[in-house]
Amino acid sequence: MPSYQRDGNRARRAESTAPGLLRSTLPASGGGGQAEGRKTRRAACVMSSLWATEMDAINLGRGHPNPRLLPLDAIRVAFDEAVQRPNAAVAMMQYGRMQGNQDVCEEICRWITRNAIRSRNVTPANILVTTGSGPGLSLVCQLFSEPGDIILVDSPAYFLAFYAFADSKLQVVEFSTDKDGLDVDAIETYLRTPGAQPPALVYTVPVANNPTGVTMSEERKRRLVELAREFKFKIISDEVYLLLTFPGDRERPSSLAEYDEPQDPVVFALHSFSKLLGPGLRLGWIEADARYVQRMITGGVINSGGGMNPFTSEIVLSMMKSGELDSQIAKVRRMYRENCDVLINSIESELVPALGVGETIRYFHPQGGFFLFIWLPSRFDADSLVRQATSNFGVSCFSGTHFSGDSTRYSHCIRLCFAYLNADTISEGVKRLGRAIRAYEAS
Repeated sequence: MPSYQRDGNRARRAESTAPGLLRSTLPASGGGGQAEGRKTRRAACVMSSLWATEMDAINLGRGHPNPRLLPLDAIRVAFDEAVQRPNAAVAMMQYGRMQGNQDVCEEICRWITRNAIRSRNVTPANILVTTGSGPGLSLVCQLFSEPGDIILVDSPAYFLAFYAFADSKLQVVEFSTDKDGLDVDAIETYLRTPGAQPPALVYTVPVANNPTGVTMSEERKRRLVELAREFKFKIISDEVYLLLTFPGDRERPSSLAEYDEPQDPVVFALHSFSKLLGPGLRLGWIEADARYVQRMITGGVINSGGGMNPFTSEIVLSMMKSGELDSQIAKVRRMYRENCDVLINSIESELVPALGVGETIRYFHPQGGFFLFIWLPSRFDADSLVRQATSNFGVSCFSGTHFSGDSTRYSHCIRLCFAYLNADTISEGVKRLGRAIRAYEAS
């Protein structure tokens, strides 16, 4: 664990000299009653955006898998197979092995090798079964940091991660993102600034980023891991979209764990079956050094409750062994690629012409995942636009105010999801959003 002393002045001096660094206003400790109230109201706003149903609104903001792709029939077949195994009742219904189902850990390793996700062998000792990437993130933050530690994050950032950071009382410092992902040069400048307070952790979504859709270049991944070894911090690499890059775009990107070294490990790679099969399964895994895995299974959560989700583990094990999981991933990648193309074509045909004279929008072409992030002209207030679009035009999207500890940083931005809806509905939703942009009035 880090043993340095907190020094806000030193951190601020470092901030002032690092290009690409964006100061965060998220309080490390929750900030008392007023800050907790703001956090609660903000969370309520997030949830209302996700579940908006007003006027049968088309919800372009909901970041869920497409309901047509939820493989219930395949799950039923896998369940029928799982319950026929010897000792199935104990394997599925009893308290589970701390690290997770042994057969599942072994099959994940074989599956990783078979799909060329890693060039080096991953052993079951490197795998911890979880109930998804979110619980995995919270677990790593709680066990590998101390209150007041600094965590560096990409910006705009996955908005729900901020709640995990606040629960662990971490100070968040944000760094900008471009077409090649997290600005690692800016991080290096920050780290080498005299008097800079070193981070305990870096959190990033390096592949098909949420919300921007970009993928970190291999050179930046390699360099970030080198910096982590040099400056003694750990990297939480949220890789839930690693297998959901678009087919045919380019060679499949690597995990950050590809650049880790067993002699000096620094990477926790978070994975999930939620985006591949369905979030209701509540199953994922962490890949990390065996010593870190052992530390996690001796923590209070797993020690008191046993291994996570042995019931679902047996079902997914059947799908991995039968090849059904691979078939499902191929189907999901094809559909999301088609949906993303529809979204981009609709943006160009409906949103761009809706802008004022001389105005432009900016976005990165997603390389996979679920999302696209749009920088609108600065005259737009995204919260106001979303309200007007939902109430008057029957379309909802996600305001950029949620994607930073500073709610003003992306207040003119919106996030759109191309996964949840079918192509025709995406096209109609963007048409409605174009009408809302034409009619927009600042409030």
